[in-house]
Amino acid sequence: MVKPYYRIVPESMTGMIASPHASICYHQTNHSSSCLILSPLLYQIGIWNTREQSLIQTILPQDESYYGGSIHEGTMKYSNITCLVHSEPFIAAGYQNGKILIYNLQTKQQVLYATGHSSSVTCLQFNKDGSLLMSGGDDTDIVCWDVTAGQAKYRLRGHKGRITGLLFLEKSNALISSSKDMLIKIWELTTCHCVQTLIGSRNEIWSICVDFNETRLFAGSTDSEIRVWNIQVFQNKNSQYFYENDPIFMGTLKRRDESRVLQMKFDPSGTLLGIIGADSKILEIFKLRSEKERKKTGTPLTPNMEYKWWLQVKSNYELRSFDFSPHDKCYPRFDFFTESLNEQQQQDLTESLNEQQGLTESLNEHE
Repeated sequence: MVKPYYRIVPESMTGMIASPHASICYHQTNHSSSCLILSPLLYQIGIWNTREQSLIQTILPQDESYYGGSIHEGTMKYSNITCLVHSEPFIAAGYQNGKILIYNLQTKQQVLYATGHSSSVTCLQFNKDGSLLMSGGDDTDIVCWDVTAGQAKYRLRGHKGRITGLLFLEKSNALISSSKDMLIKIWELTTCHCVQTLIGSRNEIWSICVDFNETRLFAGSTDSEIRVWNIQVFQNKNSQYFYENDPIFMGTLKRRDESRVLQMKFDPSGTLLGIIGADSKILEIFKLRSEKERKKTGTPLTPNMEYKWWLQVKSNYELRSFDFSPHDKCYPRFDFFTESLNEQQQQDLTESLNEQQGLTESLNEHE
């Protein structure tokens, strides 16, 4: 006897939310109170509305020659996005094939799409006003892009390994770069020369960041320690050139996660420092100590006296990227006395941070 079988056909699919090759980032619109999330969707950029919880726009290069085939015939050969960065009103994406895409979210027009590196683009960074974009790649080069003119300005060479981090120092007109060659270089942007090199680790540097006032430089490597330098000397007005004074190595911050650092980032208020590791399910958050807490020590400041391990956010899946909400009101500069809370209260506080204060994570299940 032949048994009848029901044919099960998928009715709809949600599609991809974020691919694991690049970080997500928030975008706060000036004319609306709602936040948008920018996420990499393989070769496209997805814009998500957090209030409606829906994909409202996708961005891709307006050049069919990029795909190596026809979009309509389905023979395109695309390259994935490897890094994503945003600075109102621009968004920039780097691709595995060395291409750079700059898109204006207000005019909804492509500003630039050009080849900047001979291999994969590994990091991007806008300056404060969004007029310049720095890109670093596997080819060890750093390229400066003029966003207004839509073209490359100059190229910086000096590293011998993959570029892993780029930071603008607006108060000093300088650039900080890190690489897998275990070096951190400081570049003077007026002359386009490397003026200082920091050697503070025997391991590869995978992520760097600076605090809100550009006085502390944090570097994460393959171990559980975050190395910290005092770069406030760059703001010495008595010096003719900022690089006349050497940064001071202050010490290390000890993480509880033993995996290599994947991403470090400060919240908009500069109070909280979030860190995630590679192949890790934990987001660790360090908190800046209050003036009252620091005065109690009465000793020279070290990283552990300026910052304390505050809490961790656990996930069932590996964390690939995270971003803080752009709302300054989310993390104001006042003390949360977590030491006086029991375990259940700390857990409730963690859930509140996730749900009410806009901390967004890109979670990707480990296959």
